[in-house]
Amino acid sequence: MKIYLVGMPCTGKTTLGREFAKEINFNFIDTDELIESWKKMTIPEIFEKYGERGFRKMEKDALHYIESLDYVIVATGGGIFKDPTNRQLMNGVVVHIASNLESIISRMMESKVIRPLFKNRSIDSIRKIYDERISTYNSLSDHTLFNVYSYENRYDVLLRLHYIKLREELKEEKGEK
Repeated sequence: MKIYLVGMPCTGKTTLGREFAKEINFNFIDTDELIESWKKMTIPEIFEKYGERGFRKMEKDALHYIESLDYVIVATGGGIFKDPTNRQLMNGVVVHIASNLESIISRMMESKVIRPLFKNRSIDSIRKIYDERISTYNSLSDHTLFNVYSYENRYDVLLRLHYIKLREELKEEKGEK
């Protein structure tokens, strides 16, 4: 079983995914971290050297690698879901970790991580990318979970992830899917 966490940057995909994987004894992969380990470079350095097109190819390579794995929670980069081929490679349950735009902007402004597509940290650029991506996340994910970054909400999201996993296991047992 694979569970892919998709959504905008700064919605908690990596934090929640890592914690959930630990709780259920699954492996955890963050596609950005995987690419960084392969290239021995940071994501901004990869964008600088290979451009966005080169980075998107590396994301596809990461998904091909993950195809052969099982019992894994995968936190994806925010833009990986834009490519229809990438969506087909996500052969598992796709969960959109959503948040409101104001929370994403606030966390992005506070973050020490430099995200190449948001390096100028302009609210207008963040809003534009959010508007371009949100309908794809919502319409093509199997589930959407809203993360508001409170302590209580984190456990609610983790509990819902447990529920999703159990439902998928039951489907597999019944031969559905």
